[in-house]
Order: sequence, then structure tokens, then C-alpha cells
Amino acid sequence: MPSYFLQQLQRQRKRTLAVILPALFFLFFLSTPLNAGHIPAPVNRLLFKVSKLFALDEYDEAIDLIKKFRLENSRNEYVNHPELLFALGNCCLAGKDYGCAVKNYQKAVSARPDHAPSWLNMANALYNLEQYDEAARSFTKAFKLQEKKNPELLYYSGICLLLANKNAQSLKVFAGLFADFPKNIKPQWKEGMVRALIADNKNLRALPLLRELVSLYSGEKKKQWSEVLLYQYLELKMNEKARSLALTLARQYPGEEKWWKAATHAALEQGMMEEAMASLMIVSFIHPLDARDAKLLADLNLQAEIPRKALIVYEHLLEDNPSAGLLKRVVYACRSLGQQEKALDILEQYKQIVLKDQELLVSRADLLYTLSRYGPALKAYLLAAGFSRKDHQELKGRAWLMAGYCAWQIDDLQAASRAFARAARFPGQKKSAVKAEGYIKKILKIT
Repeated sequence: MPSYFLQQLQRQRKRTLAVILPALFFLFFLSTPLNAGHIPAPVNRLLFKVSKLFALDEYDEAIDLIKKFRLENSRNEYVNHPELLFALGNCCLAGKDYGCAVKNYQKAVSARPDHAPSWLNMANALYNLEQYDEAARSFTKAFKLQEKKNPELLYYSGICLLLANKNAQSLKVFAGLFADFPKNIKPQWKEGMVRALIADNKNLRALPLLRELVSLYSGEKKKQWSEVLLYQYLELKMNEKARSLALTLARQYPGEEKWWKAATHAALEQGMMEEAMASLMIVSFIHPLDARDAKLLADLNLQAEIPRKALIVYEHLLEDNPSAGLLKRVVYACRSLGQQEKALDILEQYKQIVLKDQELLVSRADLLYTLSRYGPALKAYLLAAGFSRKDHQELKGRAWLMAGYCAWQIDDLQAASRAFARAARFPGQKKSAVKAEGYIKKILKIT
């Protein structure tokens, strides 16, 4: 079975499994209400002004105001108050200066390690910086510090670990999430678990969840997860399930060639050549086949004993990209149709390829012999017999044997005897060659 069908599906599956977090903007401007008793009055007044600027999306002005305040009050400890650093980090985050945000959140948690909102927003900034491993740790830390636990943060942690290629760790996080919060399980958590299982090569364990997702969704999402499930069936060699699902999807979306290609793959894996050919034919109606698919369709026609259709395709392919493999198929198709002359003509057109391939040389000689052109056939067999490649000994032996028969047909008994003697050196031809050589020797004695 051509592996490129699976490669095409794999590329599509990767797009479906691409991990994209929702917009992570857990932006608390403050972790506690303004005028809270533990915030120093100057800081409280400043934060009130900053909150107004923040509400107007004037983040740069808010940052400048905080920086000015910290500079003017540099001798006071409250310039490093965690709420002030948190607010500065939030302004940077809102303005998409993620490096600045992380730096200020880190200062906030250094001043107050249990400052959960800083850990949470820092995870957001780290995610945007594609520092996924650190983002996962920050999400987990924020979760642990929360009084009212939000399991969604563990989901984000698991996804970030996936993005960091920490697949086993991600799977562990998702397993814990499912175990600790069974009543809170959401479809997106199941998606994350599937991604983690597949990434950690636990494909078989992903199948029940994949089937759940397919049943749960409708529309485009149902189609996307059906595609992932189909790929898993194919990859796990669950060919009957793959075939059934591929045909179901092909009937639901008849204009999309990927389902018919998957059905072709699954049918071929089960040896159902006629069904594979039918599916690939439908692909050709949807979109012109590329060279590989066209060749496959021609091969299937040939196997189904429909050489005429196969030959048409092979000839077109030869024009664009001639090769020894295609020429061999052309010869087979022509001979199946009784068109030996056409086969010879085509081989003559691509003589340079034929001269480099012993099998094609023998095929050309066979065609000449079939047409009773024994003299040219003898030359062709001798050319094939003289081929130097050591891995074609069986063909060499057959070429010598057939050269002997050709020489016999044109009454060159000495040449026939020599050819049979050479053929007798090859195990596969020894019996026939010795017998033929015996007849020749008897004839030579009589004459």
C-alpha cells in the first residue's frame, strides 16, 4: 500500500491536533479591592489613578505614572509593594510587552510568594513568549495557591507541557485533572487528553475518548475529530474500522477527496482491490490525480485485468517522467492486449532506459521471439546475458537459454550448443539447457 496516503492524512491530522489555547487573559487589575487595608495609602491612591487609565486602554500612560511614582518614592519600601508590581505587570501584559510583564510579576511573587494572581498572569505572559515549560509551572503554582480551586488552570498547564514536548508530564497532569474533577470534565479537557495520549504514543488508549468527541460534536468539529479517529485506525492497522469510517465520511462529504483516499488505503490494506479502484476513481472525478495516484489507479486496473485503461495512463505518465518501472508496466499491459508491436515501439522510444535495465532487455527479446523474429531476438538475449550486474543471475541464465532456442530456430546449431552450455551453469535453467544441448549434439553427430 502506498504510504503517501497515510502521510497526507498525517499532515491533516497534525493540523487538527495543533494545540491552541483560548485567549488567556486572566487580567485582574488588582488581586484585592482598592482601599484594602493592607495597601499603603500612597499606593492605593496611585492604583486608583492607574485603574482609570487602564480602563481607557491607556497602558503606556499608566506605566509612566507608576514608574514616576516609584522614582519619586524610591526611599519608601512600598514602591516594591506586590500590588503595585502586579499592576505594572498587568499594564505591560495588556500592552503586549510580555517580557516586561514577566519581570514585574516575578518581582511581585518574590515579595509575596503566595500572590496567586501574579502567578496566573505570569503564566499568561510566559505562554505568549512561548516559554511553555515555565508557563505550565506558573499555571500549576497559581492553581495550588487559589482558595477556590479552578481546575481549568491544570488544563492550561497540561496544554503548555504538550507545547513544551513534555508529553509524559502533560499526560500525568490530564490524568490527575480527570481523577480529581470528574464532575467538571469538559469537552476541551477530553481534547487535551487525546492530544497528550497521542503525543505520548498511547494511541490505543485515545480511541474511546476520540469516539466520545466524535459523538459529542457536530459540524466542522465533528469532521475534524473524525479525521483524527480515522488516522488512528489506519495507523493502528484497524483496517475494517478505518474502511467503515472512511466510507461513512466519504458519503457525508462526497466532494472531499481525502475521505475517498483514506477509503482507498483501507481497502488496499484488506486486499479489496476493486473497492480501492472504485474509491480512487471517485478521487479522479473530484480532482485530477497526481502522478503517484494515477500510477496506482493504472496498477489497480492492470490487476483487475483491465489493461486497456492502465495502458492509457501509463503512456501519459511516460511522457512526463519515463522510468524503467513504468516501461515494465507498459510491456505487461501491451502483452495482455496482444499488442507486442506497440510494446516494441515504445521500448525503442526509450532505448537508453532499456539498455540500462536487464529485465527490460529480456522483455524486449521475449517480444521479438513471440513475433518469430529469431535473429533480432538472439542478439537481444545475448545483450541481456552479457549484463554485468551480479544480482540478476536468474535473468542471465534465462537469457542464455532463450538465446540457445533462437539460434536453434535459425539453424545455427553451434551457437545454440554454446548458449545451452552457458545456460546449464545456472541452477534454474540447468535441466532444460542440458536436455536441449543433448538434442543439439545428436543432430550435430547425424549431420
